[in-house]
Amino acid sequence: MNTIEINNTGIKVDVSVFLFKEDDVFHAYCPELDLIGYDYTEEGAKKSFEFVLKDYLDYTVENGTLEQDLLNHGWRKSKSERDRGDSSSSPIERGTSWLRNNSYFCN
Repeated sequence: MNTIEINNTGIKVDVSVFLFKEDDVFHAYCPELDLIGYDYTEEGAKKSFEFVLKDYLDYTVENGTLEQDLLNHGWRKSKSERDRGDSSSSPIERGTSWLRNNSYFCN
């Protein structure tokens, strides 16, 4: 199962990444996030994907859109997180505090 865990120390991402070659270019594609990295070497494609993933996380966290983007991609908050009862305000109203101790999963 694909998971993203967010806590006080950072973000842990465990997603599927498919590596394939098309023409002379290697691609590293994550369908759960619809992100892709590419290069002329396998190692370069992996590094490119890591850069794209970090950039995606940095951008969505900074703009307060990570949670909504995950939900838009079919991710769900883990049951224990939904039952915490912290729904009194939106993620934007809570600033980035909504990031702490959240887990998401995608089948």
